[in-house]
Amino acid sequence: MIDARMLKQTSLFEDLTEDELSKVAPLCDIREYTKGETIFTEDRPATQVFVLKEGRVVIMMNGLQGRRAMVYSVKPGQAFSWSSLVPPHRYTASAVVVETASAIVINGRKLHQLFKNEPAFGYKVMCRVAQLISKRLRQTRLQLLNIHGWEVRAPENA
Repeated sequence: MIDARMLKQTSLFEDLTEDELSKVAPLCDIREYTKGETIFTEDRPATQVFVLKEGRVVIMMNGLQGRRAMVYSVKPGQAFSWSSLVPPHRYTASAVVVETASAIVINGRKLHQLFKNEPAFGYKVMCRVAQLISKRLRQTRLQLLNIHGWEVRAPENA
């Protein structure tokens, strides 16, 4: 178990009260990872939520002809997996350690059960998850625009 105050410093749980954080803390562990280690693999069953504590992790996706592409670099305090909270409960990418790292690892099944037992609390966290997904989607769109050299123009009558 970790200290609830540590959770308060993360993007996923920064809006929670002390009481809410104390309910999440028992579901958490801290794990250490070495450079080059794969934390989870794309398209495997998702069972845990991860929040980077220290170090650096990159999110990779499988592409055409067996190629892998980096789509996101995770910073300390950021969640980098919430697939265990939403169907179909499969990782949509892989996480690879590029600098020795430690992460808060949360049992996704137990967290999901906590949300079922306390819907208002679950709603609050899932709204935060939606915000994080939206931010990542925007970053991905900007990457696509940059890769393809597409210009973004304002509408004529704006």
